[in-house]
Amino acid sequence: MKTDGTPESVQPHRISVVVPVYQGERTLNALIDEILPLTKTQITPGGRPLVVEEVLLVFDHGPDGSAAVIRELARRHDFIRPIWLSRNFGQHPATLAGMASSGGEWVVTMDEDGQHDPADIGGLLDTALDQQATLVYAQPVNAAPHGALRNAASKSSKWLTTKILSSENSVKYQSFRLVLG
Repeated sequence: MKTDGTPESVQPHRISVVVPVYQGERTLNALIDEILPLTKTQITPGGRPLVVEEVLLVFDHGPDGSAAVIRELARRHDFIRPIWLSRNFGQHPATLAGMASSGGEWVVTMDEDGQHDPADIGGLLDTALDQQATLVYAQPVNAAPHGALRNAASKSSKWLTTKILSSENSVKYQSFRLVLG
């Protein structure tokens, strides 16, 4: 037995966490503090070992001091891997750049703004393994910390997507997901 209670022969599932960063100056430190315990082997609710082996912070040239925060986090934590984009490309290209640079068995994507709880990663992994799924979406647990205009634009965009795709489930897709690496 290892000191964390897992058998020696059971290797933890290796997780890469990808975070596109646009305006994360005020939220990145708290997010990394929440992820930090997961960088040591943890046991999922279903009894499976996992470890977050890297966090890829993808700088997407936001208008705040996120770059300095990313540099400081990378200096303090060896599991932080900054990814520097040449300009602002948007959330989805930044997420894809991080995923393409990841090395984990599984990749978790999440926002930097506190909507997603890193403690839910174990449940996502259990769901994927139990259902033999290569992709699992989660729902955010915290309210979006954005202004009313941005939240209204996001709701409108999801409503329009639902109408265009004729799919009520399309509004359930979130940036908090687990994907087979």
